[in-house]
Amino acid sequence: MQHVKTGWVLAFAMILGLVAFAVGAQDPDKATTGPESEAMTAPTTEATAEEPDEAPVDESLVLIQLAETIAGQENKPAGEVFSNVQVLRSVPAGRFLRIMRLGFSRSLGVSCDYCHSSSDWASDDNSHKRIARQMAMLTEELNDKLLPAIPELAGQDPRVNCTTCHRGDTKPALSMDEEGMPAHAAEGR
Repeated sequence: MQHVKTGWVLAFAMILGLVAFAVGAQDPDKATTGPESEAMTAPTTEATAEEPDEAPVDESLVLIQLAETIAGQENKPAGEVFSNVQVLRSVPAGRFLRIMRLGFSRSLGVSCDYCHSSSDWASDDNSHKRIARQMAMLTEELNDKLLPAIPELAGQDPRVNCTTCHRGDTKPALSMDEEGMPAHAAEGR
């Protein structure tokens, strides 16, 4: 039985490692540094390679505008309120905006325009959005199926999310420095 338990743990670690490696290799030059609070309030200073001609998005203003747009619909499923929602469709629209801000933007240290075009929020043209969608499905699989299958973790409601690997950076943490911080995060200190 111990070999089965160890096998699940190793499989989980390998999956996370492979995903982290694959995502890190996708765009190694897009890593951001700095405090999480800055990532949430300061507009992005560089346009993404996907959309070089668009002006940076002021995330605070965008979130206020989106909240005003969905006023009265906050409790409806996000899939009914927003266009092209493929993951988290059943999450209430008000909570969906908080997930985008905290779960994605803050966890990756980016603003809305890292994945979205401000001229067409529903567009799938940006590869970052497609990757984030796939990563959200992977996280769901880990949380709903793989983690509950590890008997030692049962009852603790073990969860992983974007922050588990990314820690406020687009490049996932693949190693730790002496202080226990992700190696690439410590470099920006």
